Amino acid sequence: MGLGYTKSADVQPEVNYAGAWNDAGQSINTASQTALTYTIEEIDGNAMVNLGTNNDRITIKAAGRYLILGQVWVLNLNVACKVAVYIDKNGTPLTESEYAGCCPSKSTTSLEQSVYTMAILDLALNDYIRLQIYHNKGSAHTFQGRLNIIRIA
Repeated sequence: MGLGYTKSADVQPEVNYAGAWNDAGQSINTASQTALTYTIEEIDGNAMVNLGTNNDRITIKAAGRYLILGQVWVLNLNVACKVAVYIDKNGTPLTESEYAGCCPSKSTTSLEQSVYTMAILDLALNDYIRLQIYHNKGSAHTFQGRLNIIRIA
């Protein structure tokens, strides 16, 4: 009575975070920048992931500043090459994280490498974020990956 507080059960914080990943592997052609598609919705605090309609992105549901984290796995790569991962905002690549020479010079059939990228971006309602992958292996190759986004301000 008159204490000036609200019970926590009565307050519903705005939750804006999401995570999706590709566990099946996606074939990506050499020398083409390609958006990674996702097969699993890991976590979704505000209906930001829609695998049925847009399985290559997380769509922003509230304007704000967001931390974006991306990780891509290069599967069974047995030659030295360039692999780059880009954070893409509304179809435009913004950042690049590159692991050049991602494999040793000796041949192997089960090598796996990870490439990470991150950014802090101011995003508006309905902006979308994707991860794009580029490699120059010489032929199509299989990748898996994860995209996580959390609103920080």
